[in-house]
Amino acid sequence: MPVLRDVKDKAILSDNPDAPNHILIEGDNLEALTALSYTHEGKIDVIYIDPPYNTGNKDFVYNDSFVDSEDSYRHSKWLSFMNKRLKIAKKLLSDKGVIFISIDDNEQANLKLLCDGVFGEKNFVASLIWRGGKRNMSKWISTSHEYMLLYANNLSYCAEIGVEWNEKKQGINEIYSNAKRFVRESNGNFEVASSRLKDWFKELPDSNPSKDHKHYCWIDEKEYILLQIYQEVVEVDLNGKLQTPILEKSLKLLNEVGLIQHLKNYKMTSKAASFILMEQVYHVKRDI
Repeated sequence: MPVLRDVKDKAILSDNPDAPNHILIEGDNLEALTALSYTHEGKIDVIYIDPPYNTGNKDFVYNDSFVDSEDSYRHSKWLSFMNKRLKIAKKLLSDKGVIFISIDDNEQANLKLLCDGVFGEKNFVASLIWRGGKRNMSKWISTSHEYMLLYANNLSYCAEIGVEWNEKKQGINEIYSNAKRFVRESNGNFEVASSRLKDWFKELPDSNPSKDHKHYCWIDEKEYILLQIYQEVVEVDLNGKLQTPILEKSLKLLNEVGLIQHLKNYKMTSKAASFILMEQVYHVKRDI
C-alpha cells in the first residue's frame, strides 16, 4: 500500500494562522490517489485532472511502455488506465463534489461514456469547450478547441441544498419578476406575455442593467414551468400530483418535458428533477 511521507524541507509554510493546510504530493498519481482514499474519502469538493490525451504520439505510458498510434489496444489501454483513477476520484468526492477533466478529440467520446458509467449519466453537468492553441499543421482542418467534462458526484443533492455555480447577472431579477407578472396578467397566454416583455425592454433607459439582457424576451411555456418548480413556487410529488395551484395544461407539460418520469425513475424531489432537466435537456440558465 502506498504511504504518504512528510518531507519537512518541502513544507508549504505561511505566517498566517488561518492559512489552509495545503498538501503537495509528488509521485505516481495512482498511488497518490490510493493513499488519499484512506485519508480524504468523501471530503473533496473539487477535483481537476489533466490526463494524457492519448494522441498516439507516445504521450501515454501503460505498463511501463509508450502507447503509439499503431497499438491495436491503444484506446482500451487508455480506458483501463483512466477507469482505475476515476473510480478512486469518485470515492474522494463529497456529496456536493464535482470533477473537471480536460481532454481533446482523441478520447473525448470514450471518456464521456466511461464517466457516465463511473459517475452516472444523471450526474453529467456539461461538456465545456475552451479555445486552446491553433494547430495550423493539421492535415484536414485546423482545430483550436479542447474539452472539459464536468460531472457532479450527486447532482440531485446539489439541487436539494441549493448549490449555485454561477452569479446572477445584474437586472435579471427584475426581468424574471416582470415575466411572471405578464404571464399572470395574460392568464397564461405566453405569446401575449412575451410581447409585453419585449415592449417593457424597449421602454427601459439604456442605463438600466436589465437592458443588457433584452435578448431574454421570449417566455417559453415548458421552460417557465420548470423554472417555477425549481424555485419551489410549485411542488410535485412522486406520483405527479400537483401540491400547489398552477396554470392549466401544466400537468400535460410536465409529462412532455419528462419531469414525471424523472421523479419516478430517480425518486427525487421535483426541485431536483427540474434542476437536472433545465441543465441537461433544455439548457435553461437558472439565473434567468
